[in-house]
Formats: sequence, structure tokens, C-alpha cells
Amino acid sequence: MSVDGTDFKINHPTAAGDAIRNYYSYKLNHSALRYEVGVCIQTGRIVWSNGPFKPGLLNDISIFRDSLVLELEPGEKVEADRGYRGEPQSVEDPDYCEPPTPAMKEMKTNVRARHEGINARIKSWGAMRQAWRHNHGFHGIAFRAIIILINLSFDFQAEPPQVFYQTRPIPREDGHENTAWDDMVDAFVNREY
Repeated sequence: MSVDGTDFKINHPTAAGDAIRNYYSYKLNHSALRYEVGVCIQTGRIVWSNGPFKPGLLNDISIFRDSLVLELEPGEKVEADRGYRGEPQSVEDPDYCEPPTPAMKEMKTNVRARHEGINARIKSWGAMRQAWRHNHGFHGIAFRAIIILINLSFDFQAEPPQVFYQTRPIPREDGHENTAWDDMVDAFVNREY
């Protein structure tokens, strides 16, 4: 799964002082609500959402630590951007590849790019593109409804872009090298368009 936090503008809260700063999003330079979105690497469908959160109080890694990391199986990792650094046992570092090959870097980049495309698709809806001026609780309802509609659109319209992704090989118990990994990476690098 790829994971990313995404912010949506809201009208500036009417509360004074610290309460207003709690809603400030450095990503948008505006008051906002933040959600964590997870996209399945294999299918491109949205499989996780969490929020809304106040961006001034919780950054991406804090939201991840309070929720999604608790849902992962032992040894399971997510692909995420630099905002999720600090959980190496649960997050694949975007700048570190083992083996450090151009193919691995391209795989990671493609996964994150598709995720940004999904975020853009959510924001293409007027309710998410414009500053929300209603009760914040209703924003969460609208957000989840849009996610459902986007996933349904994959059934009846164009499917999400597919990406090639392979996790690191699991060492074999007999101590022999896992050559399937090398064969897979070679096939990816030598693919024809």
C-alpha cells in the first residue's frame, strides 16, 4: 500500500488564538483538514482513509503512528514520501533502495506518482477543491462518499494506472541467492514500450 497525507481547504475557523493555528496547513498556506489515504499498489484502489485531522496539530507521521501502523502485519511496510520518515520498520524510505538500482528507484517513483494522481482525483470534486464552509463533521462524510465514487468509477470507467512494483526478495532458508529478483528487475529495465 502507498500512503500519503492530503489537505483540503476550509473556511478560516472563527475561534481565536491557538485554535486557528491548529487548522493551519503548511501545504496549502491556509486553514485545512488533513486525511491519510492509502492506495493498494497492486490494484490502484483506495483501501484506507483516516481523518479528518487538524494539520497544525498532527503531521503525516503522527497520524500514521496513531492508526495505520497499528493495522499492519508484522514485517509489512507501506510506500510513502519523506513526510513518513521515522518508522523504518513500517515505511519504505523513498530515497533508499536495496539494491540501489535505477529500476528500484523508478518503481518507487511510479507508485508515489500514481498516489498523487489519486489525491488529485479526489480534489477534482468541487466539494474538495473549494474551501469547505460547512460543519467539519460533514467534510468527512463528503470525503468518504467521494472515495467510494472514485473506487466505483474504476469498475465502470477507466481503471487506475497500473504500476510495476516488487518488494525486496525474502532470503531463502537454504542460503542460496534468490535469482528470481534479479530476473524480475532485468525484465523491468529491458521492457519495450
